[in-house]
Amino acid sequence: MLDPQRDLVLISWDGQEPPARHLQLDEPAQFVLLLFDYSGRAQRPLNLPAGWPEEWCWLSQSTACKGEILMVLAHWLGDQLPSGKLVGLIDDDIVISVTQINKVLERGHALGSVCCSPSLDPARPAWVPHMASQGVQQPWRTAPWIELKMSFVRVDLLRSTAPFYPLSISSYGIDHFVHPYFARVFDLPGDFHIFDDIIVGNCREDRSGSRLFVNGLTASQEGQRLGRLCRQHLLKHRRDLLSDVRIRELLQLPPLPGAEVQAPVVAPQIKAWLNERDQRRRLLRELSDDQELADELLELLLGVQGYNNANNMRVSGEYHWITAVLPRLGIQNCLDIGAAQGDYSRLLLQALPKSRVFACEPLHQNWPLLDNLARQFPERFFPFHWALGSREGITTLHYESSRPQLATLCEGLEAIDYLANDQTSEVQIRRLDDWWLASSDPEPLEFIKVDSEGWEADILDGASQTIRRLRPVAIQLEFNRHHLFRGDTFLSLARRLEGYGVFQLLPNRLIQRDPTAPLTNLFQFSNFVFIRNDRIAAVGSG
Repeated sequence: MLDPQRDLVLISWDGQEPPARHLQLDEPAQFVLLLFDYSGRAQRPLNLPAGWPEEWCWLSQSTACKGEILMVLAHWLGDQLPSGKLVGLIDDDIVISVTQINKVLERGHALGSVCCSPSLDPARPAWVPHMASQGVQQPWRTAPWIELKMSFVRVDLLRSTAPFYPLSISSYGIDHFVHPYFARVFDLPGDFHIFDDIIVGNCREDRSGSRLFVNGLTASQEGQRLGRLCRQHLLKHRRDLLSDVRIRELLQLPPLPGAEVQAPVVAPQIKAWLNERDQRRRLLRELSDDQELADELLELLLGVQGYNNANNMRVSGEYHWITAVLPRLGIQNCLDIGAAQGDYSRLLLQALPKSRVFACEPLHQNWPLLDNLARQFPERFFPFHWALGSREGITTLHYESSRPQLATLCEGLEAIDYLANDQTSEVQIRRLDDWWLASSDPEPLEFIKVDSEGWEADILDGASQTIRRLRPVAIQLEFNRHHLFRGDTFLSLARRLEGYGVFQLLPNRLIQRDPTAPLTNLFQFSNFVFIRNDRIAAVGSG
């Protein structure tokens, strides 16, 4: 069994030369080394050089190229490592040191990378130009994809894309298409990072580009096939990503038409039907006769307005809010109430590199993930294992282990069909006013995010003095069906936050809402932010 507290680094080996002969053993390894004999003929090495990592594993299987190594690795790895760990994949021609690997792992965790890599020495020819170092002035940069030569991939991405590994013996297309595309499909937090100040060498030209494999394809043809499969998946299952510029560039789709040729096609027809009385009647009659179509249109229009967009943080608008809007507001201290497994907190830490994040989460099964995030950001992330509310004491948390993000302190929600919170736990509950204002000179608090599955009113009631005294710049609330059963309207929540403008989150912008309007009080999943009136101008168009 692997140590679940350590990352894993695979270095391939031809079974003939000294093992890992290009690995410089200059400091103790902060990872477990996996030596992979791709000849399938070598014996486990006994005479190892001084400084060899104390924890190391051995795999020997005849493989033709990196894609087959990935397939064997994914099968061997199974569930031995938790999803937050990184797995290094280093070719046997990469000249790299233990110090450099340790640094890559440390920074990859600090940035929350879903995939990261050192850069190549620009003096050497690079098969993928963007993998060459662009100078050490900027330590790291994001990249659309990362070549599988010396990459470090998070375990959850490695596992989720394992079904594609048998389709590319060379691994071509795994790195260019599959990894970055499905990182978006599965909404994995984090990005692809190249570290320009960690420069490694390579001592062999690419050998697989024109090679014909036993499947009758060259590496380039394997890559093209995986590109087609990703495009087919996009068109069939994730059409919501068709307007994503990065996805279109990644999958080599033509750019979206410019404004001059992007004339609406369907909208003018709908407007004509609505403006012409007979056509309007015909449309309404058809929709009345086809209730299924009417329901689909209603759901589509609600999504356009910002409702029922809970698929992931990009669709919900939270990604845009955190990465594009919050940085304009000069946020220093954030409070994540209902932190769950820490995805929202992690994105805050990445988007606001000078901020600190305080997180409250009462569900015990989420604590190890939050504690691990605290170890990655020891001076910036501070988790607290309690709930917030309008009173201090002990209360009952209702949850389902397979969907911990739906845990709630609310009673009487049995009529909500998608909830199956059949487990309970006694948890501590505190008032924000008693906690944050405990000292005579409390910390500033510029941003509060509340996601408590219907418990929002209780949290705001227990935070009224904090909000009145510290005047946070922005407060985010989720509104949902839960509030219907609790007797809370959106208006009743908004009246607790005087002096703030109300905005609803959309995938790529904010839209201002009137809390007294019926549509704003719709009991459907939605996210709203309250921005202090004197700071609304800083948000611009959102």
